[in-house]
Amino acid sequence: MLPQIPSLPSYDEAMKTNRHVYDRIIAPVLKGSERLAQPDERVIIRYSFIGSNAKPLYYDSLDYDSFINADLIIEEWNQYPETDLEKWDKNKKMIRKTESKNRKTLKTKKCCLGLLKNREK
Repeated sequence: MLPQIPSLPSYDEAMKTNRHVYDRIIAPVLKGSERLAQPDERVIIRYSFIGSNAKPLYYDSLDYDSFINADLIIEEWNQYPETDLEKWDKNKKMIRKTESKNRKTLKTKKCCLGLLKNREK
């Protein structure tokens, strides 16, 4: 999950600067998870970070190795109204359709460029 969050530095980047791995990597992930569980966001209802020993992690004594080897378990998701889910599904379909058209257009342009190059020879 961490490589997918561009605002977080890598472990090596954190170690090259102030070496505050907890403040720069762990705390933002924990705060982000907590925010998703807040009543105003309420994306998730309950979650846990489970360590490699299958026990919940304790935030106050958490080191990088324990954190990086832990799993984020979403125990309960918020139930969204059906209308919201349908709207998101329509948006997702429109995005996929646009991406597909863009890929076809790009292939056509490449094909035409290849034909033009062959004619020039």
